[in-house]
Amino acid sequence: GGGKPAVPPPVIESVEPYPEGSMVKAAGKSTVLIRGREFGTSEEDRIVRLGDTEALRTDWISTDALIAHVAPGVGADLAVQVQVTGVDGSPRIGLSPYSFRYSAPYVFDVSPIVVGRPVVGPAEITISSWGVGLWDTNPEAQINGVTCVQTRWVDNQTVVCQVASNQRVALENPEVKVAGQRSSCHILRPGICTVSLHHRSPNSPKALKVQIRAIEAHGGDASWLKERLAALEKS
Repeated sequence: GGGKPAVPPPVIESVEPYPEGSMVKAAGKSTVLIRGREFGTSEEDRIVRLGDTEALRTDWISTDALIAHVAPGVGADLAVQVQVTGVDGSPRIGLSPYSFRYSAPYVFDVSPIVVGRPVVGPAEITISSWGVGLWDTNPEAQINGVTCVQTRWVDNQTVVCQVASNQRVALENPEVKVAGQRSSCHILRPGICTVSLHHRSPNSPKALKVQIRAIEAHGGDASWLKERLAALEKS
């Protein structure tokens, strides 16, 4: 037949936080840059799915670049799908498995603070952590490698860990695991984050820069950390 040649489907080559190095927040509204080809023209309709969720909005940059505005969610190794619908109404679909992740949870406080002696159950420890999710994501918390008998989701930055009766646990290294991603520990009070996932001190310049970025990404004031960073870089 003399029909028009078929338009090839989208091909997704990479999905990265945008701007580079920014966080992809569980609360949503972060942006990611999708690179590839055959993303169609600006006039065509486009739907981007990140994991099971449609992006809030997609900005067409060119036939090989899109910016997607991320909906709330959690998890890593999620599939990305780009669907372009031409004037003829038939969708062209490109899929890339395991290519998108939300930022892992980020523990920034714990309460009550018990230092120098173990916590003896039954007890409740509140762990403050960004990125737990806007709904009950079934988080799993542990304190110093001991899994809490129950972890209760409270909100996107709070879980409550129940320490079992007669259990003794040092209040160190609180961790929250959400959708398979382990949190990193960034509590600056000495003696709590003693094991770094990345085997560096939470007070190294590199770690402080990560914390400053994260705090500012969540709208917080990081000026006291910047002072500490300046002092560290001087010494």
